[in-house]
Amino acid sequence: MPKGRDFHLTVTENSGHFHFIEKPFRAFYGMVQAHEIALLFEIESVKDLLRFEFIKMIEHDIFIKKCKNCERFFIPKGRVDAEYCDRIWGDGSRKCSEIGAMKRYEMKIASNPILDSHKKTYRRFNSRARTGKMTNAEFLAWAEEASRKRDECLAGKLPFDEFIAWLEPGRVRKARNSRKEG
Repeated sequence: MPKGRDFHLTVTENSGHFHFIEKPFRAFYGMVQAHEIALLFEIESVKDLLRFEFIKMIEHDIFIKKCKNCERFFIPKGRVDAEYCDRIWGDGSRKCSEIGAMKRYEMKIASNPILDSHKKTYRRFNSRARTGKMTNAEFLAWAEEASRKRDECLAGKLPFDEFIAWLEPGRVRKARNSRKEG
């Protein structure tokens, strides 16, 4: 066996205290395949293996994140700033990365009456444009104005009641037949 050398790594926080990586690994060079020499490390326990993996993750800039949908840990693939994992969500066939952002958006809309009112009215006007009751130019002009007013309302520059009053004239209410009691 080739002569070994100690491989020292230490990690400190701002406080100057040493954490987790207090014991060096024994490292040596050895043959792994014919004519191939590699740096090898001697791992004596599961704790050492975990410490070694942790060090290698730091060296190679591998980060562990928590999925914002299923709240399980994952290593982002492709984009480092990924917020959702690639696991199948629930009983369905869709992944967290496919439905996570939409779920979060729907929760944001449902919890804010300004966004909820805007979304419902936007869908109503979009339907009118698709069915020909309104031109696309009229719809786009309305959508731009509605987005501006929504942003003003969210910023507190436009009172919520005035925003709703501005949205309501676009609402066509069907006459309901009153029930005859007899």
